[in-house]
Amino acid sequence: MYLLFTLLIGVLLLLWFAVRGRHAEVRSLESAEQAIVPVDVEAFRNLIDYQQDRFLRQHLPPRDFRRVQRARYRAVTEYLWHLADNASIMLRLGESARASHEAGVESQGSELATAAIAVRLYCLLALVQAYVGILLPGVNVSVGTVADSYDRLTAKVWAIGRSWTPARRAVS
Repeated sequence: MYLLFTLLIGVLLLLWFAVRGRHAEVRSLESAEQAIVPVDVEAFRNLIDYQQDRFLRQHLPPRDFRRVQRARYRAVTEYLWHLADNASIMLRLGESARASHEAGVESQGSELATAAIAVRLYCLLALVQAYVGILLPGVNVSVGTVADSYDRLTAKVWAIGRSWTPARRAVS
């Protein structure tokens, strides 16, 4: 019984740390911009495009297709790790904004933090799928919702930047 309880707590802690990500110190939009790794979302979309997969499957011999797919999924995992790390930084930014004394910034920070957690979870789930794609390159893997979710997340960061930055400058 105690072993099961300990195992359950361990799994919950692991999930908590997976969602929260690294512990970057993010107190302002400027510190978030410095910590975020630039990601070419359009190149990522191209890698995960189903039409591209179909085209490659139709025009390459099976052995070459599997080799190319493995390389593409390795690239997808790189993108997903960067997106997950960036979402973690945006989560920290949302938490900082949520601590603001301005009602508008506080609510935007709460929305940003919630969206960042969702994107990070999407990324971690998509990573599992991408690793399956590396092991079994013939299997169809769908990680397309991650790019759209990440775009919406960055739009929330820009919205916070527009409303939070002037307030910060006025206080300084």
